[in-house]
Amino acid sequence: MVNSGHIDSTDATDGVYGVHEGLDVREVGEVSEIHETHDPYELHGGRDAFEDFETTAPAALVGHPLGPGRSDHPGRPGLSIEALTLTELRKREPAITDRPVRLELHELVLVESGHGAENVDFTDHECAPGTLLWLRPGQVRRDPVAPPGLDGYAVRFAPSAPSRSPSLRRLLDDTYDIGVWRLAPQARTTVTATVRQLAEDYATACGMSAPAGPGTVTPPLGVELLSHQLTVLLLRIAALPLPPGEDAGGDRAVRSEVRATYRRFRRELECHFDRTRQVEVYARLLGYSAKTLNRVCRAATGRSAKQVVDGRVVLEAKRLLAHTDMPAVTVGRRLGFTEATNFGKFFTHHAGVTPGEFRSAWTTAGATGRGQP
Repeated sequence: MVNSGHIDSTDATDGVYGVHEGLDVREVGEVSEIHETHDPYELHGGRDAFEDFETTAPAALVGHPLGPGRSDHPGRPGLSIEALTLTELRKREPAITDRPVRLELHELVLVESGHGAENVDFTDHECAPGTLLWLRPGQVRRDPVAPPGLDGYAVRFAPSAPSRSPSLRRLLDDTYDIGVWRLAPQARTTVTATVRQLAEDYATACGMSAPAGPGTVTPPLGVELLSHQLTVLLLRIAALPLPPGEDAGGDRAVRSEVRATYRRFRRELECHFDRTRQVEVYARLLGYSAKTLNRVCRAATGRSAKQVVDGRVVLEAKRLLAHTDMPAVTVGRRLGFTEATNFGKFFTHHAGVTPGEFRSAWTTAGATGRGQP
């Protein structure tokens, strides 16, 4: 329970209980907490027994298509980092594809000039000079490169490229959210200088003046330098204030503990969202009661734990529907639905449209503009 400075791992089951349309509503003080007593779309066959959850790999990265799986620079074996201007990237990659693309790498986008919207995971993020975006592997991007109205830099790197410094763990382990910062003048100057230096070192390591070919080997010193430069950049980002929406509010010690607990929950959710949507399972994995987990989620996000879980499942469904030709019934199976009708009802309830309507809206085959589900 979140109270004056700490989170309890146990909770008294006090309060007034009532059942209404499958929901267990308990009034605790002035806060109404809703716990679903039965999920009509939940898995069947006992697959969500607590003992089944031992995997530590994120579910979105196990058996879910992410594209070719490239982790190195295409023309430079052993180089898992690249830093280019957005103009250079647009010359190399198509500006528009017939469907959104799923990211294989981390990508930092620093906007130096121009205005436009970057659409990631079906949400527009308005960009202006001084905007810094962190896009993560597994996310779906409407177009391969930032919109033509923006100029600046893109830094792409494989998950294995950065140093696993404890200071960077929070940023590197977050595989769910896009990071969006509106840099203050001093931070903008510092981050821009670091990105430009990384781009210069990248050009030197690649030998941009010489043609890159399949047999070209990057000198070890250049690879090491790029790795250190990337770590410096990420540490500078880690030192920035949290993006809006990530600060839990209230006492600093409580905020820190809430965020830490919420991040642990999110890591477990990434591993198991395709097998269970039961909040109680996640609570037990973390050593908390469902009531405490619900309070942590509300403090961190303003949403209940059940809403966070269902939101993650819906997001994965949207990703698969948008960037693959996988039949909706197969998408449902990947996400743990044994009945196609249950998946259809679940998706329509949360997304407001059917799986087919959503897919049509996010491909050029759709009757309306892309990104209008």
